[in-house]
Amino acid sequence: MFAPLSAHGTLASGNFDLDLSGIGNGVDPNDRRVFGCTAFPPNGFNYTRWCNSAYERVTKDALTHLDRATRKRDYKRASEILIDDVPEVFIYWYKDIELLRPGVQIDDGAGRIAMPYLWHEGP
Repeated sequence: MFAPLSAHGTLASGNFDLDLSGIGNGVDPNDRRVFGCTAFPPNGFNYTRWCNSAYERVTKDALTHLDRATRKRDYKRASEILIDDVPEVFIYWYKDIELLRPGVQIDDGAGRIAMPYLWHEGP
């Protein structure tokens, strides 16, 4: 059914009426592999084939900056665009916990690099 990187899967072919599945994300909240205009199968997981130039612009900007204020602003706007356009209906998003081997250090005084779900909070 899935075969995401194959042109032969049901989702990849686009020949479906309803998909009830999920996809995980890493520690960066960028969802271009799911909603990017260039992420249509077999290049990604944009099974809905949704494409929005404003979403492309802000997510690309977020990937080109390291400062948290810019990235937070960009991802907030990307979330607003997704909410406005509704390319998918989001039923649930789990809080992802990333495990690191002993000795790995992250210079993150606010504790938010590994918790992107906190990036959308107010100041």
